[in-house]
Amino acid sequence: MRDPGHLAWFKQDTGRAPLCILSTYSNVNGSTIHNGFSINRFKIQKSSSSFNLSILHVEFSDAGLYFCGMIPITHMEFGNATLLQFEVLGVAPGGAVSQPSLSLTVKPGDTVTLQCCVLMRDPGHLAWFKQDTGRAPLCILSTYSNVNGSTIHNGFSINRFKIQKSSSSFNLSILHVEFSDAGLYFCGMIPITHMEFGNATLLQFEGKQIIIKIYLTDDFIQRI
Repeated sequence: MRDPGHLAWFKQDTGRAPLCILSTYSNVNGSTIHNGFSINRFKIQKSSSSFNLSILHVEFSDAGLYFCGMIPITHMEFGNATLLQFEVLGVAPGGAVSQPSLSLTVKPGDTVTLQCCVLMRDPGHLAWFKQDTGRAPLCILSTYSNVNGSTIHNGFSINRFKIQKSSSSFNLSILHVEFSDAGLYFCGMIPITHMEFGNATLLQFEGKQIIIKIYLTDDFIQRI
């Protein structure tokens, strides 16, 4: 497309929400690195029709799912995901130690409420995402912190996916849960330059209605 606007590359470890590697704008030279990724190893080459990521001197910790994204108008759209893995027998890719992702178990017909608690004054653009195994995330719905209502995306049903928004929360309810709703869910925001996500929650079947909380802060995003 002629002017895709905001562009970014993301990395995702298994069962976790994506992390933004770097971001830029289609009409701006250069890019901004995020989340501790090395500017010496992660490089982009950008043209009017491409936005390519090069990883120099690949390390075991680089293993994961990679995808690019853009915000042409209202919400983040992702390209197809690419899995980076190693062919080294007996050696597992490394990674930072982190809190395990939460797993929710439901049964068809249940209602699930996911609470995204926003602990900052003006988070700007807010969205909820769903991700199927091995695929890039799909935006369910999006809005702005100072706007009433929201926009539904990617064929999700406005009758089953509902948000309740206040000055400190951006909650998603899924009504009459179906088998096709199974997957990884996370909320995200763009406070300044790039999309930041809360930790991912896996929705699977045979259980009860559960409420979870995801907290977004100025300095970091964590679930407590």
